[in-house]
Amino acid sequence: LLPQPWQEFVLAMLYGWRRKDTNKRRFRRVYLQVARKNGKTFFASEVGLLDLYNEPGAEVVSAATKRDQAKIAFTNAKNTVKYSPVLSKLYKVYAQSITCEDGKFEALSSDSKSLDGLNVSCGIIDEYHAHNTDVLLNVIESSMGAREQPLIFIITTAGHELSYPCHEEYERVCKMLEGAKGYENDTYLGIIYELDKNDDPTNPKNWIKANPNLDVDGALSTDELMIELKNAQQKSSGMAEFLTKRMDVWINNADSWIDTAHWSRCIHRFKKDKLIGRKCY
Repeated sequence: LLPQPWQEFVLAMLYGWRRKDTNKRRFRRVYLQVARKNGKTFFASEVGLLDLYNEPGAEVVSAATKRDQAKIAFTNAKNTVKYSPVLSKLYKVYAQSITCEDGKFEALSSDSKSLDGLNVSCGIIDEYHAHNTDVLLNVIESSMGAREQPLIFIITTAGHELSYPCHEEYERVCKMLEGAKGYENDTYLGIIYELDKNDDPTNPKNWIKANPNLDVDGALSTDELMIELKNAQQKSSGMAEFLTKRMDVWINNADSWIDTAHWSRCIHRFKKDKLIGRKCY
């Protein structure tokens, strides 16, 4: 499989920028948020394989709250190696690991018994929106102290839990991308594919913003999204789920009882001064 243009852009940013003084990678942390079914976990597994080969004594981990989720990226990497005559010469595949010379690639979850003694060079944090704490990420990040060019690669879709650490990370990245004072960070690469605030989520012309793989062979199609939209509009909580998973928009669970299509049509029709003195619910 060849990478799509948006994936080529991420790879170029991540591996093309080097520090002049050390020739080490510029970006040490990546936050990639994109709607579901755009191949983000598979893409992250390929980044893991790249780092496994390029870093001496590499220790690459695919990490998630549950082992089954953590194994998705790891299994993708295993299959990539198995079906590639070129990669099969570089890597050895085992049941629980992929090795390359003195490096290894493994799956890791927060319920794992092997969180101590890590020396991670590349940590893939999968579906970060589902992490109710940042303990796993902190454990991995703290294990990188001896590494010269470590990489934290966070991949996620938007979620419902605004109190979880992923939403705070999302807001941090948004401020960084907007150029907000105090949020400058030359070592952090933030990439978010989502609808703009005033976009109509029912207009197919807007869907590419959250789905860069839309209508690519083997990926989500416009026709499939149209069917999902029609189904979502027939359920009270359907549009909230459609916005979160397909349009990559953060929606608070407490607000999902409101039909989000109605909400998005009304929210920009009133100015604050016209609401002064009126009853508020």
